Amino acid sequence: MAINKALNIGVKRAHKQGDWLGFDAVEVYPKTTDKPLSEKIDKLLLLEGAKINESIDNNTMDDQINKLTIWRDSEKAKFEATKSGKNAGRQSQIDAYNDQVLQYNALNMIVNAMKKERKLRDAVDAQIASAQTIDTLDEWNKIKNIWRSTEQKKTILDNIRRVEAAIKASEEAAKVEAAKQAKLNELNNKMATTTDPNEKKAIASQIAALMGNVSTQTGLPKGVLYIGIGVAVVVGIWITLRAIRK
Repeated sequence: MAINKALNIGVKRAHKQGDWLGFDAVEVYPKTTDKPLSEKIDKLLLLEGAKINESIDNNTMDDQINKLTIWRDSEKAKFEATKSGKNAGRQSQIDAYNDQVLQYNALNMIVNAMKKERKLRDAVDAQIASAQTIDTLDEWNKIKNIWRSTEQKKTILDNIRRVEAAIKASEEAAKVEAAKQAKLNELNNKMATTTDPNEKKAIASQIAALMGNVSTQTGLPKGVLYIGIGVAVVVGIWITLRAIRK
């Protein structure tokens, strides 16, 4: 059951995200026919430390949960004491009791909402950790829109940009290596067909220079296809040696 249904609250949101918030600075707000409770929660949500939005990091939210839980429990202790007190039957005590119960219920709804949000953030963190292990663009794009905090959003988008840049660099490197491969093939063909010793030496020198420019690509994410010329170089050396021995 969606938490907003379970707690009988509504959500201001820019877009829906699973069973809770997909938020851009949105906060929980009550959606109840109990007007006093609705007004009480509205008032609490104006307080610093009683909010849920994407800019609040996990540590801050944990601190808020702890503080609100202590506050909530203190209200429970108050209304229990008021209910069993000597003057429990007086109107002033009844009013105090009702106000304390109202405060408790409002705080309880907010605390439960925050706890639910923390669990959902933990689930996103687990998916981020999985994406970091696999580290492919496809995996990062799968979780592109599931973030629940600004920090999570930044982590996901930073990694998407990093992998995209690595792929682009790999593609550019592949183009360069392909051009070298084409040149190497051309030189090997010339080496195999020429009988002029001087030309063979000149071609061999060009091949050596070309091979000396081969770059080593490192640090690419898993799943990135890298096309090098390692095999071609080995073949080229074999053709070169065979041609020189003729």
